[in-house]
Amino acid sequence: MSCFDGLLEFCSIYKYIYCYGAGYIGEIVGDFLHKYGIELKGYIETEKSKDYLNNVKVYSLEEIALNLNNEIGIIVSLDEKYHDTILLNLSKY
Repeated sequence: MSCFDGLLEFCSIYKYIYCYGAGYIGEIVGDFLHKYGIELKGYIETEKSKDYLNNVKVYSLEEIALNLNNEIGIIVSLDEKYHDTILLNLSKY
């Protein structure tokens, strides 16, 4: 199974998909998901820097944190050097 197959399988598990990261990598992931018919519910940034990316809403972590539940899958879509910090931020919620 390729990493792309794994990503598509991950998305099939959840009702709502968000990308944590609204930069270059997040945009690539969003485009990939769109190509395969997966609707991205939104992007998440620790501190929101824009309202939309490619017509998809961008949320701050604080905005989305209160609504996190088992129906939401989050794809970490930013440089690997930020992964530990992002996972720590998400684990608080």
